Amino acid sequence: MSFQILHTTYLYDLSDEVAVCDTMESGGGADGREIYTSISIEMENLSEMPSECCIYRVPPIDMVLKAEVYAPRAVSIGPFHYKKEELQVMEKHKLRYMKVFLTRTNTNLDDFISEVKRLENEARKFYSEKIALSVEDFVKKLIIDSFFILETMIGEQKNHHRNQNFYFPNHSTDFKTDLFLLENQIPFFVLDKLFELASLGDSSMTFLKVCVDYIALNIIPRTDSSKMLTKVQGYLGSSNHKIKHFVDLLRIFHLPSNLETTQENVDETAQENVDETQENVDYVDEAQENVDETAQENVDKLITIPNAVQLQEAGVQLLKVSSSDSLLDIKFTNGMLEIPVLIVHKYFKLIMSNIFVLEKYHYPYESYIGHYASFMQMLVDTDKDADLLIQNGIIEDWVGGSSTVADLFSKVGDEVWNHIPSYYLYDISERLNEYCNVARHKWMASFKRDYCSSPWIIASTIAAVMVLILTFLSTIAAFRWH
Repeated sequence: MSFQILHTTYLYDLSDEVAVCDTMESGGGADGREIYTSISIEMENLSEMPSECCIYRVPPIDMVLKAEVYAPRAVSIGPFHYKKEELQVMEKHKLRYMKVFLTRTNTNLDDFISEVKRLENEARKFYSEKIALSVEDFVKKLIIDSFFILETMIGEQKNHHRNQNFYFPNHSTDFKTDLFLLENQIPFFVLDKLFELASLGDSSMTFLKVCVDYIALNIIPRTDSSKMLTKVQGYLGSSNHKIKHFVDLLRIFHLPSNLETTQENVDETAQENVDETQENVDYVDEAQENVDETAQENVDKLITIPNAVQLQEAGVQLLKVSSSDSLLDIKFTNGMLEIPVLIVHKYFKLIMSNIFVLEKYHYPYESYIGHYASFMQMLVDTDKDADLLIQNGIIEDWVGGSSTVADLFSKVGDEVWNHIPSYYLYDISERLNEYCNVARHKWMASFKRDYCSSPWIIASTIAAVMVLILTFLSTIAAFRWH
């Protein structure tokens, strides 16, 4: 039997599986039988991964090499990092926040405990590994962390902490970004329910609005919170999607505006790749080799475009889009590549890296942000590419120079290069390559660059042409005279 996942077709022979089982059962005698029984019991006892699972561990090698973008540095949220000694200093601060929250809202802690106990089992399903905490300890963890987050977000926006000793010189920035690390999450529905239970909302204030305002103020610079809220609400309404946690919310922020059209293009591309791969499978013995070659050819074709300097030399105009609802709203028409303005700020890598891991595990066929990063990595291949995009206003550099920007895109793009099963920028990439392969476009670009780049050069070019024309006419006149 066979099943298909986009580029790859996997072929299995059930007779081989039966043979393996028979061998395990009888081939090794008593010892073989014991091994077979042991493995069978372990397989039967395996529990399925809950469909709600969405809070994942970062791959160990990434956590070691890139701890600065994945590991919390000031505060532990959720059950993955709460035992770390360097994070214990914030535990007392969490309790202070909780005390202030309960006093300010005049609410009863018992009501929150009862509600979180009711939600506890559902919350466990959100994590990719079994939580070793008891019911009481897990509920306690969820309550304290939830109150800390609620008081952090609401209190800061309303200046409730102005007269409180809540400023942490060594951690004021770190703990804000720690709230947006994939391993440092609690389910969004728990926070939303506690917000509702505290009667903090009214017709204009929801927990989603509080989150969007906080992110616009502290995490993503120059964000129009009202426009972003409208976008998120529209996406949630049209897709029946429920926000899973803060990293998932950040991903929704960055999704393409025309998501339905984009997904249709991705699905068509994916199906074409499946069909193309299937046609190449002639024999079972050769199937996997043919599939791998075909899949690699498709990947190479999908993710290869010239860099920014090469595109300009080929006649492509690189234009900034100042107002856009998403960084991913890239367009290419009539030789003009339109790219929304990207602010490369100090949290850019942290935000993107955590979204990549979420997409890798939870949205493998909708890796829009990963696709964007891969596209930009190819565009910003060298310092000269970064310089060009900065000069054109497409990139705003807040991190310290073109070389830093180029290095940042190189590292960010590397994280997603090898796991892109479908590519939403396929059509643009294909048309860019086709445009660059037309010699006339390169010639026209070269002519404009060499002879029309400034008013003085244009005047000189016109004068030279006029001299040539007059010389030619003089030659013809002289020839006729003789």
